[in-house]
Amino acid sequence: MAANSAKQLAKLGQCLQKFCKTTDFNRVMAKAVPVACTKNTCTVELAIDTEHANTYGTLHGGLTASLVDTMTTMALVANDSPPGVSVELSVSYMRPAAVGSTLLIHSEIVKLGKSMAFLTSEFRDKESGKLIATGKHIKHL
Repeated sequence: MAANSAKQLAKLGQCLQKFCKTTDFNRVMAKAVPVACTKNTCTVELAIDTEHANTYGTLHGGLTASLVDTMTTMALVANDSPPGVSVELSVSYMRPAAVGSTLLIHSEIVKLGKSMAFLTSEFRDKESGKLIATGKHIKHL
């Protein structure tokens, strides 16, 4: 993994701070904590709370998709790219993440073209390292 860029990590932190003040749907990111940001990648930590959960007490699948959308966009913005608009988004769910667990969400710019960006996200349990979900996101810039 490349070394953290102070500039990119600061930019990620600024973006996450905006979510702390919003009342729109992006508020789901308000509790995310920046961990790392390098050229083409961003990683945050998110403690799963009841506001993130479904009726079974695990991370809601729709929220997981939202986090793929938001975190891959953060990877773009932290690397001075425009946020773009979604063209395609998919999520593969491997195992549940229970309330009380903490996730590491790692997003990466796989390919950045003139008008399209291809991005991925990986959700892992911080304690066990087990893969929770993966996401793929294609954006028009």
